[in-house]
Amino acid sequence: MPKQECLDFTTAELILNEPKYWGGGTRIDWVQQGKPKNGFPPSYRAVASVEVIRNGKSQTPEDWQISVYHHAGPNPEIPAKLSMSLVVGSTRICGIDDGPIGGHCNPPELGQRYDGQLIGFPHLHFPVPGATFGYAEPIEKSTMASHWTTFHARVKMTGAPALLAPVSEPKQGDLLT
Repeated sequence: MPKQECLDFTTAELILNEPKYWGGGTRIDWVQQGKPKNGFPPSYRAVASVEVIRNGKSQTPEDWQISVYHHAGPNPEIPAKLSMSLVVGSTRICGIDDGPIGGHCNPPELGQRYDGQLIGFPHLHFPVPGATFGYAEPIEKSTMASHWTTFHARVKMTGAPALLAPVSEPKQGDLLT
């Protein structure tokens, strides 16, 4: 796998702390990713632009975006996999991940509280010196809506619509209720 190009820490922090505005309209436009397999529900992705005000003018940096991923569990007892990110170029500046199992392994020796540790779900990714995109800390388990609010506060973005789970279209053979 090729090495991901990333922004330096100072640039990532400047971007993270710049006030931003949702540029994706009044609702989240989910797009189904591929076809469901083995009876599992499909996964969905949504991408929106980001607007900033510079020198009194609204601008939409073309390589800045908000990316959201949702994949429902195979049954109601298994929580959905959820990821929301501020991406600049090919660098994930900040994000929240939640899901049923797994987590994120932090790099060692960064001088941070959770160096070298496996961080379960949910967790918040943010830049630290030495790891612009590879460090995460645990956050409280919560609802998708609460994670969305936390994410927007962390990336200093306003104006986003409510985040509602995507709804699958019924397929032939599904029971309609």
